[in-house]
Amino acid sequence: MPCIVPQLPRAWSRSFAASFRGLGKAGLASLLLALCGCSRPAPNVLLITLDTTRADHIGCYGFPLAQTPRLDRLAREGVRCANAVTAAPITLPSHSTILTGLYPPAHGVRDNGTYALGDDAVTLAERLKAKGYRTQAIVSALVLNRRYGLAQGFDGYDDDLWSEEEAKLFMIRSRPGPKTAARAAAWLDRWAKESPPKTRKPFFLWMHLFDAHQPYRLTSAERVLAPSAYDAEIGVLDQSVGRVLDKLEKLGVLDDTLVIVTADHGESLGEHGEKTHAVFIYDATVRIPLLLRFPRALPKGKVYEGPVRTVDLVPTILAALKLPGGQETQGRNLLPALAGEASPPDLPQYSESLLSEVGFGMAPLFGVRLGGYKWVRAPKPEVYDLKRDPKELKNLYPAEARRGAQLDRELQA
Repeated sequence: MPCIVPQLPRAWSRSFAASFRGLGKAGLASLLLALCGCSRPAPNVLLITLDTTRADHIGCYGFPLAQTPRLDRLAREGVRCANAVTAAPITLPSHSTILTGLYPPAHGVRDNGTYALGDDAVTLAERLKAKGYRTQAIVSALVLNRRYGLAQGFDGYDDDLWSEEEAKLFMIRSRPGPKTAARAAAWLDRWAKESPPKTRKPFFLWMHLFDAHQPYRLTSAERVLAPSAYDAEIGVLDQSVGRVLDKLEKLGVLDDTLVIVTADHGESLGEHGEKTHAVFIYDATVRIPLLLRFPRALPKGKVYEGPVRTVDLVPTILAALKLPGGQETQGRNLLPALAGEASPPDLPQYSESLLSEVGFGMAPLFGVRLGGYKWVRAPKPEVYDLKRDPKELKNLYPAEARRGAQLDRELQA
């Protein structure tokens, strides 16, 4: 039977009718569906993680040379988080946080290759599978191989990279983003055909793209996307994101899908003497892009200025799906703030790097951003005023030792 929305009686008073205006489009749509006895399908979830991608090298974050039209469009159609920070500037620990809502000290993954996520950690895939979701992961680098524990809860975990080009010395075997996007699009086609729309399960698809990580492997056509190889690779990522979003639109499920695009970490590009990432925790490597599109609950074109941590993603996703479990994480449900229904909470943003300790026997680094300042606990402590010194060039310690001590207490909380 077709869904027929009942006509509202004309006799309703203007004041009563006006009370519906505060619902917004999403709330009003839900009310009308309830009145007619209709129900929306359970939302799908598409999580795209861009390896090694700085926020400030994307067009919607203000980079003038960016070739990122699809990411820029996604920002216009949803919410762009201007102040998102990763828990660790290295792939496996960061993804472990993204998928569990736990900090590295809690989930136990502190470096690539020598750690694995334990069975006691509950992943987003496990939570969604328990609620009837089809779960699929497609990763693009050996560092996220199933042996490291992230396959928990996924019906399928596509990590077969052995047909790809042999990795260079000290580099990681990987798959180009266009191939990964093609696999994701093919999986979506299979999902759409498996049963009629009214009876098929919703999906959770995680796609990981590795192109912005060295060594850059651009085709001759891709080299002209941007002046630098790094920015050209981000252009390739953008095209791969667009291919999957186009597939969702073609299947008619884009507006029924919560889309999250973020990065595991950034890239230093020589700042502070660091050529790439993983050692230091300056903003070049810990500040990340975060874009969310979900017409059911989020506005279009909103720039969210409040602090966001990767640990907040799982509880926020679960809240958007109206599912429990967020309180079992260490993150915060930011859906009300992202939707403009609550003020942004002033959250401490934790980051760590243990590579210097694990790999070289040196001191680990722990940091926190709060109230516009950043503290780095190190043999030579560091304090930065991020508003006046966003590139973190002027260490205010020891003049700001008292502020540093206050921020250090956040690390002990």
